[in-house]
Amino acid sequence: MDPGLIYALIGAAAVIFAALVPTLLEQIRNRRRSSEQPDQIARATIDEPRSESYVERTFDCSGEIHGYRRGERLWLAVEKAGRFWPKEGRVTPDPKTGKWTATVFEDGGQEPFNLSLYVVTQSADAQIEEWLETGRNTGSYPGLLSTKGMRRLARVEQLALG
Repeated sequence: MDPGLIYALIGAAAVIFAALVPTLLEQIRNRRRSSEQPDQIARATIDEPRSESYVERTFDCSGEIHGYRRGERLWLAVEKAGRFWPKEGRVTPDPKTGKWTATVFEDGGQEPFNLSLYVVTQSADAQIEEWLETGRNTGSYPGLLSTKGMRRLARVEQLALG
């Protein structure tokens, strides 16, 4: 094979490689960031219950979500006085329609509370699961102040047990 051709092929490969490296590095950085921060594109609603409604201790919720990344998790949480209590069981939307339903069990006091839908990273999901497991083992579920890697997508306010 002609040495000039070999040098030309090696040179062309080096140029292509040099052009691809920045793009590959950016993709790696974005992938790392996406595992640390929840999706900023996802949009969701909680259609039921509606704000300022009375609910039973066990009540059904429903809504829609669009634009979230697969691999991220969705959780409902009760919020009251600056703390939140994730509810058992992740929310799983229908992949085609984005519609979701869930049942919430609320054993808190009689004060009004908010209900939010969160998108969370895998590390925040693991923290929620650990918190729930500790609560099941101890019977105590102290409210959480915040968890890195969570973003509220939707909220209904001033629900009351009735």
